Amino acid sequence: MQVFYAVDETCTMERLKKNPKGEVMLVAYPRFARTGKQDNQTFLAAIAFWIMEKRETGHITNGREDDQYERLLQKTFNVLNLMEDLASEEPCGFAGQIKFETIEITPEYNTFGGYNGWFVEMII
Repeated sequence: MQVFYAVDETCTMERLKKNPKGEVMLVAYPRFARTGKQDNQTFLAAIAFWIMEKRETGHITNGREDDQYERLLQKTFNVLNLMEDLASEEPCGFAGQIKFETIEITPEYNTFGGYNGWFVEMII
């Protein structure tokens, strides 16, 4: 699986043009926010990524498309499990400071010029 980093949709489309086939993981640069008053602040980060594969063209059966989504969802869970393992294995390092507040997983159809897969957004 190839991994690409991108800032916005235009950047994403440029990166994906170079990868016409195969699975990709597209990682968006994180967003940061600070809430609360000066003496009681909370810092949050939103991390987003996609696990996708180019849609097949021509006659595609529902079963084949379902298989694609199922396979890519399993890879998505593998990435999330790896991130959680890293956070729990390094209690004193950077990864150990990460607390997963919210994780949303959303299916994507025909996005970024013809890719299917899963979008993940995490608030940490």
